[in-house]
Amino acid sequence: MNKSLPMLNAFISASPHIGIWESRLSLGITKQWLTIDSDGQQLKLNEPRFTGVLSNSFTLPENFLLSLDMQFRSKGDLRNVYFDRFNSYVDISLRKSFLNDALSIEVRGDDLFRQQKSKTLLRSGAYSFSKDHRYDSREFSISLRYRFNTTKSKYKGTGAANDELRRL
Repeated sequence: MNKSLPMLNAFISASPHIGIWESRLSLGITKQWLTIDSDGQQLKLNEPRFTGVLSNSFTLPENFLLSLDMQFRSKGDLRNVYFDRFNSYVDISLRKSFLNDALSIEVRGDDLFRQQKSKTLLRSGAYSFSKDHRYDSREFSISLRYRFNTTKSKYKGTGAANDELRRL
């Protein structure tokens, strides 16, 4: 038996770039139409789930790059799982580049407000399973990166198409 799950995913995005600020905003909805049999009753799992993502970067003097990223997800149904808690996070980082971007150091903080939590209810026929997720996702890190062989290509030739056009 082949059953399908009618689902709508719709997102809208904008990417403004104003001066030193570059941003990307995405807003979306996931909506499904699902009914399952649960102990002889029809259970509708149709509550939509909303998502928002905001990524910001600021190009600062002296090769500094500041980033601030945020994401949220609302309560709602996804397949046979109900997400019973708003979920979000905020990340921030500061990066400094040296040696024509070959060397960089980054200080980063992830999930600053410890909001990576979720409470789910999985439904499968007559059975339901509830789980309360509390992630230890707050993290601070320092990264040092070096890129080898970062020289730019010195090739200044023309493409094969130009050679063919010259022959005609």
